[in-house]
Amino acid sequence: MSAYRLATRYAKSLLEKGITNNTLSVISSDVETIESALSASREFKALTKNPIVKTEKKLSIFDALFSDKISADTKDFLHLVIEKKREAHLAEILDSFKTQVSELNEVSEITITTAVALEQESLVKIASEVKESLHLKNVKVKVDVDARILGGFIVKLGDRVYDDSVAYKLQKLKRELILN
Repeated sequence: MSAYRLATRYAKSLLEKGITNNTLSVISSDVETIESALSASREFKALTKNPIVKTEKKLSIFDALFSDKISADTKDFLHLVIEKKREAHLAEILDSFKTQVSELNEVSEITITTAVALEQESLVKIASEVKESLHLKNVKVKVDVDARILGGFIVKLGDRVYDDSVAYKLQKLKRELILN
């Protein structure tokens, strides 16, 4: 089974558990806690990917790390993932869960990349234009600053990219001049 399908299936089961038990917001918070632990510690991330460490040892480490930080539903889910020896895909499962929660809540995440940091007012204006033009219900904005684009902005929504950067326009002009 591909990692994507595996992550999607496990994430869907966690999502359904949260919906059934009416604990989706708590589980979402728990997922953030686990993700921050994975990103904060290389050793912890390496542990999840290490097939040599026994299941019982991994369960005890996870219990010690998250005993009072996550809900029983999330703890049960982690136990299932570890017992089925799928913890190497934990980061992908958590990402898939967040994506599925966003889809459920009809939240679209856009990334706005600019050459310099923009004021909040400008970001809100760009986000509202994207929301209106693509008929989105809710928009979550992530901001990146990349001086290589020289000016303008790039908006990413899923696999779609709207590039209105100066670097792109210069590259396009260069191609036209070469062809002509």
